[in-house]
Amino acid sequence: SHTLLAGHLADAFADAHGLESSDLLARTSKEKWLKWKEEHQPTETLAPYDTGTGKLFGNHDTIGTLAIDTCGTMAGACSTSGMAWKVPGRVGDSPIIGHGLYVDPKRGAATATGHGELISGICSSFLVVELMGRGATPIEAIQEMLQRVASSYEITPEHQVACIAMTPDSQFAAGALRAGFSYVVYQDGPAKVMNPEFVLNS
Repeated sequence: SHTLLAGHLADAFADAHGLESSDLLARTSKEKWLKWKEEHQPTETLAPYDTGTGKLFGNHDTIGTLAIDTCGTMAGACSTSGMAWKVPGRVGDSPIIGHGLYVDPKRGAATATGHGELISGICSSFLVVELMGRGATPIEAIQEMLQRVASSYEITPEHQVACIAMTPDSQFAAGALRAGFSYVVYQDGPAKVMNPEFVLNS
């Protein structure tokens, strides 16, 4: 049996099951990287944030989705373009089960986005689902997770962690370490863009 595959043997597994290989690098991302290479010496490193403005160079997005069907079956998915200018070899939270995404049909589901190292450091998605399994509402579980992040790390102005969570009976909520995060809800009608119910550092 298998749960998580990585590296060249994961590629071989995909090939054996007829999944076509494709280049996922966006043209704009490649152009930014080539431009940076031209303007910097090989020994220079670049932080992902402009220390003068605190803004991210370029951008990155994690798409986390939680769903429940009319039969009560829960599912989740998580993908990411990764953080810009990351250290070669870095593995973020998205591919690690329980960090960027976790689904337990009896307890609930959660997915997180933001700084992967902060998310992974406390197994954020698993923590939220476990708290809901012990009786917390989605927003209570998210609040506790964010407070744990804030108490476990020296949080700087550019840090962000956000989470959406849902219970098996379709209660849901979202929260974030700071403002700037929004999420989309589709439930019996047009999709709605919503602000999180809780922001720790507003």
